[in-house]
Amino acid sequence: MNKLFKIDKDYSHSKLSQDLMAEFSDIKGFSERNIKYIRQWFLFYRPQKAIGQQPAALLEKTIGQKPAERIQVIAAEYRRD
Repeated sequence: MNKLFKIDKDYSHSKLSQDLMAEFSDIKGFSERNIKYIRQWFLFYRPQKAIGQQPAALLEKTIGQKPAERIQVIAAEYRRD
């Protein structure tokens, strides 16, 4: 899981809800229930893997190499993601 999306376990939905309602008092929709739904929606629809280059674009990096070497370079690029 990406470090950006990790939340402190002690920071509950209710605490986040209270903080958001205090910070954005003129905006509705930050109830504890909505925060849970927002999180559930994010976890379902988040990208599972980073979007990388198309394989054809990766071939440009391997011009002049043997086919077996080209495949290794492209495979290494995908493993890195």
